[in-house]
Amino acid sequence: MSHFTRIKTKITDRSCLLKTLKNLQYTVEEDSTIRGYNRRTRKGDIVIKTNGEFDVGFIKGKDSSYQILADWYGATAAIGKNRREFANEVQKEYAVTKVLSELRKKGYRIRSRYINEIGEIKLLVVKRGWVGR
Repeated sequence: MSHFTRIKTKITDRSCLLKTLKNLQYTVEEDSTIRGYNRRTRKGDIVIKTNGEFDVGFIKGKDSSYQILADWYGATAAIGKNRREFANEVQKEYAVTKVLSELRKKGYRIRSRYINEIGEIKLLVVKRGWVGR
């Protein structure tokens, strides 16, 4: 029998999480229903809606971090990734989105962003107003 499973994260910034999911090209609804096996549902703060019968949601915990909630029995097929792959993808993109957000607040701009051959994300940032030669 299938059931909803929670995955703890260190994600705390709602706006960065929403931007992350948009960057990853997921269809998202806020304050929506997470669908699972046999029409079971749970309430989600942020929900990735799929074309199938299963969704993946994020619920804010008591410690102010978001937990990923899904019935992975069907959600894996619906999003094309198992729970570990999905959690890693979201947390990696969230980290970059959060860093970029903080850099922009401090007056930096992003000159370039790329992923190297071992999967590391590399950023080149410059202070606004600085002119390089």
